[in-house]
Amino acid sequence: MKKFVGVNLFFIVILSFTIHAMTVFGLDGADVNGQYGKMVTGIRVPEKICSIAKGELQKKREKPEGNKGSPQNRWGIQLDEIEQDMIARITMLEAGAEPDRGQQAVVEVILNRMYSDQFPDTVYEVLSQKDNGCSQFVTWKNRNMDAAKPSERVKRNVKAVLDGETQILPFKTMYFSLEKENGHIQCVIGNHVFCNQT
Repeated sequence: MKKFVGVNLFFIVILSFTIHAMTVFGLDGADVNGQYGKMVTGIRVPEKICSIAKGELQKKREKPEGNKGSPQNRWGIQLDEIEQDMIARITMLEAGAEPDRGQQAVVEVILNRMYSDQFPDTVYEVLSQKDNGCSQFVTWKNRNMDAAKPSERVKRNVKAVLDGETQILPFKTMYFSLEKENGHIQCVIGNHVFCNQT
């Protein structure tokens, strides 16, 4: 019995060290044997444990880089001046007459889309994305018009969101319009109905 316990304890120690090493060095089964969950550095590891380890590795590897490296807001997204101006222009066109909270919510929808796996990763791609030939943001085509020049209030509201000063919508809120996009309404702010992804 003692021998059995000792062997199991030894296995657990080795397994823990192996998973830790995988996390630290970014290795998975594909790196050492071509197939995850079969053999890890010569030790056969149960699929369930491998899945857990792989999930943690995936989170680690998906940690944003470049534009998505700022700790200032809950999305971890940092934008340059051009990208901020793009968001400000669309916010001006979409919600220029809306209250501060309504403008900030529009910005949060844009960042939610950038953060989601279901939408593109960049400001340009999110704002210019088309669905069945129609722009997701219908004002995109007017972004260079004089009417798109953002007011100081819009600029402040964009900055407030990027600086992490707001938390109006959950991450799953991806849509806003004058009418509901679906049956999953999150809230109504001003003239806009904000809806969650189905």
